[in-house]
Amino acid sequence: MTHKVSVSVQPGYLLLVAIGVMILPLKLIIAWIFASFIHELGHIICIMLMKKQIYTISFGASGAIMETEQLENGQELLAALSGPLAGMLLLPLTHYIPLTAMLALAQSLYNLIPIYPMDGGRVIFGLVTHVWGADRGKKIYRIFVYSISVIILIAVVYATIRFSLGLVPLVLLLFLYVRIKSSCKEWS
Repeated sequence: MTHKVSVSVQPGYLLLVAIGVMILPLKLIIAWIFASFIHELGHIICIMLMKKQIYTISFGASGAIMETEQLENGQELLAALSGPLAGMLLLPLTHYIPLTAMLALAQSLYNLIPIYPMDGGRVIFGLVTHVWGADRGKKIYRIFVYSISVIILIAVVYATIRFSLGLVPLVLLLFLYVRIKSSCKEWS
């Protein structure tokens, strides 16, 4: 039985693309969108191979969010890892599409940061709740997220000052903060 998947694009995503088009080369924007497409396609293919339904895909300022049929812990782990893996599969094509391959690698590594709802966070969250149970696992994971957040904050501020990196790392940190904040609201 086939069903329709609802795909939506939030205004924040459009604003992000519009700002990107104004300040970045079009070649970079196209490469980034293609790398993002491959990443999401990795998730979609994995979920379809597990014979699970995808209900919605929403593109927003903080990334793509996919609502699916309930996944078991092992399935969630595979689905979370499939996006970054798909991006890394572009690396052998570096000779032919170097910008896209490097952006896919950067996106894969960024998505593996262990903060929910990013892919790395979904993996760690699934492992922690599997080992310690749902209630205790959530508490342990919340402490883990705050600890990782502080480490990332210190590292980014240090690197920005030490290597005179300008505002880009701080903007990425703000983007990460929005993701952390949204995940903490889910558990309130």
